[in-house]
Amino acid sequence: PRSTLFPYTTLFRSVHLAPGLGLGVFEYCAHRDLPVIFVMHDFWVTCLRSSMFSKAGAACSKREWFCRWSSTIRWQALSKIRRLGFWAPSRKVMELAVEQMGNVFRNILIERNIVDFADFRRIQNQGACATIQFLYVGKVTVAKGVAFLLECLAGLPLSARFEIDVIGTGDAEEQLRRVYASDCRFRFRGLCARNDVIRYYHGATALLVPSIWFEPAGLVIYQAQEAGLPVIASDSGGMPELLSGRADSIVLSAGDRDAWTSTLRAVIEDRGLRERLK
Repeated sequence: PRSTLFPYTTLFRSVHLAPGLGLGVFEYCAHRDLPVIFVMHDFWVTCLRSSMFSKAGAACSKREWFCRWSSTIRWQALSKIRRLGFWAPSRKVMELAVEQMGNVFRNILIERNIVDFADFRRIQNQGACATIQFLYVGKVTVAKGVAFLLECLAGLPLSARFEIDVIGTGDAEEQLRRVYASDCRFRFRGLCARNDVIRYYHGATALLVPSIWFEPAGLVIYQAQEAGLPVIASDSGGMPELLSGRADSIVLSAGDRDAWTSTLRAVIEDRGLRERLK
């Protein structure tokens, strides 16, 4: 079908993993006048590490010289493509890119990721569980806020009855496993098969998404929404756009320990709140 971005073409190339392909792919497309849709699933265009998250463990407030240098080289290669469009899963992604590089982007489509999560849909309601079951799914890294989240939960009184399943792996996993090895409430599941992940979604009380970096969208939120699972997420990146106006979600300031601790405690202790979130 004819594209709304490129009405005079019937063929285009969609670039998802430019670092793996190399900048030469843009030269190739430009030389052959191929139209390209560049998917802004991270900040590769603006940031050397593609994350706008520093090695010190904080979201970047400004670009360092090496990010400006790499961005210039990448943009020079990408901008040679005459018929070029951008697809971002949230408006915030493009706003941050424009903030860093100026209004150089054109042919912009803001649309959620097109992924089929029909198999996550809950077939039947699960019975109530005496213990609150929190769930984290994703990379176990500093940028994802996992250590921060577990610290908030560990700071709750011992009378708070909860468990949390951490699904995923990453460079912070080994250390966190050691820290919480003696606490049976914290369960590290590692990588799991898709069917097992779905089972955890269906058995959980809420999905926790505590990202500190500028999360473009968050596929785990799509999965939770299909599964009918309430979401408690930080306000980083594009996540508030996915959760805006939904009664099954709570959005908290990223890295705000008091807000996260008090909200998690309220979910554990307040049955009425849990019912409203459902």
